[in-house]
Amino acid sequence: MRPFAVALVIALAAGGARAQSPATTGLLVEEDDGGSRWGGLVIADTTVGFGTFVSSTSSDDPFVAESLSLRPSLRIDEIPGGAVLYLRQDLQYEFTDPDNATGRRFDYADPMFWLVAPALWRERNTGVVAGAEARLFVPLSYESRQVDKIGATTLGVRLQRPAGAFLPQVRFLATKHFYVRPAPVFDQEDYEGGDLRSRHCSDEAACGGGAYLINWSLSAWGALTWFFHERWNTTFQLQYSGGWRYASPDDELTSPQAQAGAARAADTVTAALDLSFQYTERIGFSAGLATTQPVLRADNAAFRFPLVDVETPANNYSGLYFDVIASF
Repeated sequence: MRPFAVALVIALAAGGARAQSPATTGLLVEEDDGGSRWGGLVIADTTVGFGTFVSSTSSDDPFVAESLSLRPSLRIDEIPGGAVLYLRQDLQYEFTDPDNATGRRFDYADPMFWLVAPALWRERNTGVVAGAEARLFVPLSYESRQVDKIGATTLGVRLQRPAGAFLPQVRFLATKHFYVRPAPVFDQEDYEGGDLRSRHCSDEAACGGGAYLINWSLSAWGALTWFFHERWNTTFQLQYSGGWRYASPDDELTSPQAQAGAARAADTVTAALDLSFQYTERIGFSAGLATTQPVLRADNAAFRFPLVDVETPANNYSGLYFDVIASF
């Protein structure tokens, strides 16, 4: 199954939605120019998965998709640190046969309110700049409504230290997810699925349900940008994400084969190598390679190479992307 916009999950991992293009990394830390408080970004992305170039009887379908990220923003001068509030909505249309969580060609992520204060504190001796961010996800997507999600909140800290032509950055994020039930529940008379299991629940004698849902998730993100020309820069990003599912019940109705208690979700690693060009003050272009995949191989015997999926390229964990970024 393909992730939502594989080339666009670089910087937001702990929250679920589409992430920012590497070309926009510096836009969130620019100094206030004293102009209008209102602004924003529009990012159009084209992604081609590696499975498109693989011929195999057991491979996934090719993956070609177009995504649009709309991010109006409001500068909040009353909050220190150059605070900016974004409203973010991400849309995706897959040109190839859809093989995603919703099975739809057209899909959209949960809308997100994103408050960023990138420069709350500056250490004078080292030049390290520290900031913070908070995110609130509104559960309007198909996937969130299917599992009766109430929402999610994220808190994070970020550090950066400009060093000549280089800009290293790190971020640490924690997300709490909220649902009506700890596992999706379906009426067995109305829903049949070979991968679903019978469960008991509080309001029905028997239920059909999937795996227990994510309760907490953590993410660590790092990036190094090299501004080798006044209009050109290249960025390498690496992100590790992990989580914990809700605990399964442990009572007289629990199967002896069930593993009671909270369970770790599969850890994922996201990496991207990007080349960006600032065409005008308001228009930029970005292209590169991005991969989101499990940390371990299918047999859990070894780590995967993070930048490119060399184990199972037909799965479309890796992809090539091209972005057009407009600011206003």
